[in-house]
Amino acid sequence: MPGCATAISRDLSLWKESLVVFRPWVYKKSMALMKILVGLALLATLLILFTGVFAMARGGEFNRKYGNLLMRLRVVAQFTAILLIFLFAVIAGGD
Repeated sequence: MPGCATAISRDLSLWKESLVVFRPWVYKKSMALMKILVGLALLATLLILFTGVFAMARGGEFNRKYGNLLMRLRVVAQFTAILLIFLFAVIAGGD
């Protein structure tokens, strides 16, 4: 399985080269879409984080009911944001 990461990296670079060479407008639009998706994921993480922190600071029934759920959602949103940033970096490569 050690060659799996190399094969995936090679496949992604071939995909990127084919987009840049044959369809540059698709590549530019996909990069713009990735930037928007990364921004939305970061914003969602921030909103969930602040909602959870304010719920904890305030306490009460809302915190008891949704506090744990908000922190789990934050972890999922952070994972999604990190994954999108990683994919953006891999696809963009040296650009």
